[in-house]
Amino acid sequence: MTPRVKLGDIFLLIIGAFIAALILGALSLAFGASRFVAGIVSGIASSVWCIVGYQRLARSRGLDSLQVRFSSVSGKIILSSAAGAIVLTVLPMLLAALLQLAGFNLREVPVLSVLPRDLRQLPLAIVFVVILGPFSEELIFRGLLLDWLKQKMAVWPAAFIISLVFALLHNNDFKSGIIGWIAFGDRFSLGLATSFLAIRYRSLRPSFAMHATLNGFVCIASLFR
Repeated sequence: MTPRVKLGDIFLLIIGAFIAALILGALSLAFGASRFVAGIVSGIASSVWCIVGYQRLARSRGLDSLQVRFSSVSGKIILSSAAGAIVLTVLPMLLAALLQLAGFNLREVPVLSVLPRDLRQLPLAIVFVVILGPFSEELIFRGLLLDWLKQKMAVWPAAFIISLVFALLHNNDFKSGIIGWIAFGDRFSLGLATSFLAIRYRSLRPSFAMHATLNGFVCIASLFR
């Protein structure tokens, strides 16, 4: 019998990650770190807590190990997933450009503190934004939370709800108007696409590849802003 995922376990894991992020972020600022470094430290703390916490949870509850969760798939699937991330990166840019050509005045979306502003910040941003962040988020959203919801309802309604929650928890700036909604739509699309990959291939590796690739493009774009 497949072990049941319990919402209480997920909740405690997320709360622990939030507290770890809050404490280490505050300590970083107290010791004079910049907002960028404090944000990165906070994010890394949260991600590591989720990953280590999941390993402990998997052992105690009999859930799939990280190796099983991120089981290998063919290189073509990984490349296709990365290509999908490129599409999700380009489409919002094209839509924004078309709206500007049509006469819409689009506001600038504020840059997140964890995104690099120069090449010196890029390595730290890659560690969290491109690697640890997507890894832990796929583990929580397309792993634990999706599995829990699949116990309650059909798989695709569960994927839709998880994608909506994923998009809503990503610092949406709806006050920016149309461009804020475009960014929200892109995050929701990423949630749906990664959910499809996780369900289709029964591995989080393709969804991680898509998520990490998209975040990598976001980091590079941030340098040019």
